[in-house]
Amino acid sequence: MTERQGADRTPPGAAPLLIGVLVTYRRPAELESTISALANQSRPPDFLLVVDNDPERSAERIAAAHEYLPSGDNLGPAGGLAIGVAAALQRAGDDDWIILL
Repeated sequence: MTERQGADRTPPGAAPLLIGVLVTYRRPAELESTISALANQSRPPDFLLVVDNDPERSAERIAAAHEYLPSGDNLGPAGGLAIGVAAALQRAGDDDWIILL
């Protein structure tokens, strides 16, 4: 995956980053399937941020190869996306894309 934290702009000639934000809550089989499907896309995300809404951190092992963001509580889809988007914006430049999953 590409590292470009806090960039103001995508460097000239560079492809924009694709940053995925995935919120989960106690669905390990679905999480594994989704991560696998994303990896097999013709244009997989450069970064995948996995927000775990489970206070027991049930997704930590499955999301170990990605950026794991425990919410600490079940904040629901909107709360999880707020955490994920805030983290994604720290990585994204002006020309990069953030996809919500």
